[in-house]
Formats: sequence, C-alpha cells, structure tokens
Amino acid sequence: MSWLIILFGLFFLPLIELWVMTQSGLPLSFWVFESLATAWMGWYFSRRYGGGENFTLWSEMESDWRNGRVPTLEAMDSMMVLLAGWLLIVPGPLCDLVGGAMMTPAVRRQLLPRMRAWVGVMQANRRV
Repeated sequence: MSWLIILFGLFFLPLIELWVMTQSGLPLSFWVFESLATAWMGWYFSRRYGGGENFTLWSEMESDWRNGRVPTLEAMDSMMVLLAGWLLIVPGPLCDLVGGAMMTPAVRRQLLPRMRAWVGVMQANRRV
C-alpha cells in the first residue's frame, strides 16, 4: 500500500499537475512566477513552524508517538502548517491549492479533530 502512495507521489502527481497547467491556457511565465512565489511562501512557513536547527516540533511529535500518546492539538496544528508549506514548495496548481487551503485556520480547525482521531486509532493499533 505504501509503495502505491510513493509511486503516485513521484510519478502520477507531476503528470496531473502538468496536465492541469497545460489545459489552463495560461502562459508559461504565469506558472513560473506562481511556482516561485508559492515556493517562497512554503519555504517561509516551513522554516517558521517546523524548521530550525533544533527541530522541536519533530522531537515533540516523535516523543508522543514513541510513548503511545496522541500529540497535542497545537503540535498537530503546527505539523499541518509545516505540511502545507511543503505542499506549497512543490510546483503545480493542485499542490498549491491544497497547501494554501491547509494554511487557513478554518480548514485546519475542520481537519484537526479528524486527524487527531485517526492518529489515536493508529496509536491503538500501534501502526504509527
């Protein structure tokens, strides 16, 4: 199952992104500017919320998972912002749309309870 996700992410997602870009009818210069602008925003938010030399967010999440605890809402919220930043770095309109949506607090508030419940189920089954 995980190899299918990796295959999708490495092969099919860029093809879908290219197809969307070519079908939009917008000039290449627009897509270059859009990719550079969103990559910069993604880099900024990734460094602000999850980067740095100490990687405190990663340490906190790993400690919670190792000890069988569900991470706090604040840690999961920051992880979603970090993931959204990574999606913004990937060039393409679909990743930018999902990453931009995940940057908005209203979307994160809707997703956090579902993610926390899913992590709790995974912890109970010890798959994480």
